[in-house]
Amino acid sequence: MVFLLISLSTFYLYFILKSFKAIDILSKEKFKTKKYFQEIFKKPLKYFGILELGFIVLIIIALCTNSKVAGICTIIFYMFLCLLELKKKEKFSFKVNNIRVFIITLLLFVALNIPIMIDSYNYQNSFASFDPTFIYYSILYIIMYLLWFIVGIASLINSLFTKKSSKKSK
Repeated sequence: MVFLLISLSTFYLYFILKSFKAIDILSKEKFKTKKYFQEIFKKPLKYFGILELGFIVLIIIALCTNSKVAGICTIIFYMFLCLLELKKKEKFSFKVNNIRVFIITLLLFVALNIPIMIDSYNYQNSFASFDPTFIYYSILYIIMYLLWFIVGIASLINSLFTKKSSKKSK
């Protein structure tokens, strides 16, 4: 359980760095979700990094080993990716819309991860013979790879709230 929590902390750190980048691109597209998705699909190799495909190797490691080895490999992999992101030294400008989209993105991401954490905690306290650790890590890696879509969905949700609140103020 300790390795899962530590690996999740490095995972969330990388998630925050990548979501800043995604929200910055969204703000450059003036929070137009359609243009955001067009930009992403225009240059998929730029946004869906080749290094991030290393999660496939991590899935295989999680499948073939125990939870401690999978946790350590996840910590190393995501710390390496965090260091690469921090090395780029990109400047992000944050406005009110950026903060709203970021909070909605975090809430969506946490909502997707809560069942994994609850199930993981229940597994650690039971006498089950099947270790589902590789399933948890696999789901987390895939969710991380789909971050660009999660930010797009968060932008759609934000636009629905802003449209609704602007109608009420009129």
